[in-house]
Amino acid sequence: MSSHAIAEPQTTHPEESTTTTTDQPPIFSPDNRWKPWLLIALNILFLLAGQSAAVPLTKFYFNNVGKSKWMASLMQTAGFPLLYLPLLFFPSFNKQSPSSSNNITHYVVYFSLGCLLAIDNFMYTVGVKPLSISTYSLLCASQLVFNAIFSVVINCEKLGILTLNSIIFITVSASMVAIHPDSSETKRDEKNPVRKNEHTIGFISTVGASAGYALLLSLTQFSFDKILKKDTFSVVFEMQIYTSLVSSFVCLLGLFLSLEFMDLKSEMEKFDEGKVIYV
Repeated sequence: MSSHAIAEPQTTHPEESTTTTTDQPPIFSPDNRWKPWLLIALNILFLLAGQSAAVPLTKFYFNNVGKSKWMASLMQTAGFPLLYLPLLFFPSFNKQSPSSSNNITHYVVYFSLGCLLAIDNFMYTVGVKPLSISTYSLLCASQLVFNAIFSVVINCEKLGILTLNSIIFITVSASMVAIHPDSSETKRDEKNPVRKNEHTIGFISTVGASAGYALLLSLTQFSFDKILKKDTFSVVFEMQIYTSLVSSFVCLLGLFLSLEFMDLKSEMEKFDEGKVIYV
């Protein structure tokens, strides 16, 4: 009896083990594999399209009698309601975890990052107004340098040799632009001596905005890791939506406090390309 009692637990049940194995969802099944890559591809597409269109449109606005810096800053985040669309199209990702917006600490994070985003957008706007698109784009690339610095200091990341090479190249290029502005800016300087001062302000603002955005990215990652402690699909989109909401509100407040809103009607009427294009 005793020997039988000892041997009985050692009996294997292949049916049960097979059932347990087949009950587990396949990790690399097609349904679980294509959705994340589709989202990554869409994010890359939207990022490239948005960045490519934002700078020319902002430059177009200022070249056609546009003057309101706060309005141009507001337009950079005013489209945040569109970020709700992925949550509607991919409801399964939205159910991965409960909403993270029920904690006061999370609201403080959203508000702080949103204010930083508003200031950063305003500095970008100040920079793009006097600079050419080529100069502005090259200076914006200096963000890579600040990304490396803040990722090491805040996120404890390690730098690779390719990153260091890119940092050196961009630093040298930005220095050359600072010393020798492009020909289009030089011609404008000859017509208007004040343009030289505006070029300096634009250069400083653009580099400062690049540093500010790099800081924003590092703080956002730090918030995911240490405060929110998760980076699921829904939480990431909540971060983008709420920070953009705060940023839009701050820019709207700046638009009214600076009294720039009083000139918007006349600005629309005098816009070189007409009211429809202005809107």
